[in-house]
Amino acid sequence: DELEDQEARRWQLAGYGTRPSLFLETFLFFGCRWLDVHVACLAVLMLCKALWFEYPRGWFAREVVLLVSCPVAHRLRHVLGSYGNRTKNSASLAAFLALTTPMVLGVGYFTCMQVYVLNLEFVLGVFSLSLLAGQLLFSAAAGMAFYLRKRDLFMVICGTGVAFVSLVMVLVITGIGTFGREEWTAIYVVSLNLIWVSAVVAGVAC
Repeated sequence: DELEDQEARRWQLAGYGTRPSLFLETFLFFGCRWLDVHVACLAVLMLCKALWFEYPRGWFAREVVLLVSCPVAHRLRHVLGSYGNRTKNSASLAAFLALTTPMVLGVGYFTCMQVYVLNLEFVLGVFSLSLLAGQLLFSAAAGMAFYLRKRDLFMVICGTGVAFVSLVMVLVITGIGTFGREEWTAIYVVSLNLIWVSAVVAGVAC
């Protein structure tokens, strides 16, 4: 029965009823270029802040490492998302959705959680989060439309779920803004667990 369902889905996807998502491709195209610009702006501003402000011991190096890791995750996500959409591969889209989590958390950190947050950084971050939210929405819809196996559908749902939780958490933090030491510690612990779960989902999906 499962093989028959997969064959029926394959024929359905091969027809004209289900096509690659134009909305997702648009968000991927503009999102890829914008996030590159965002990272470049953050790098310049980070160097300026290092000259103007005094960072707590070790924090500047940590933020540099985090900033450098963002383009790596971003490029990997873009490849998976573009391939998954154009080939109608829900497994690739599930991995793309899962890897949206570290991107959302990284952008969220530089939007409202880094040591020194400038108004320009906040505005750039909110715009990037908007693009990531659009990518999340349309990639989830595409992944659920393209699945051949129930396993792939399940992984799409898992990737969507962990990315959505991350996005909501970042938006809540951005809206509230002020937390105590214990609250920030809890946020970091939850963030690390979300990244770990997203890595597992991405690995299983691929």
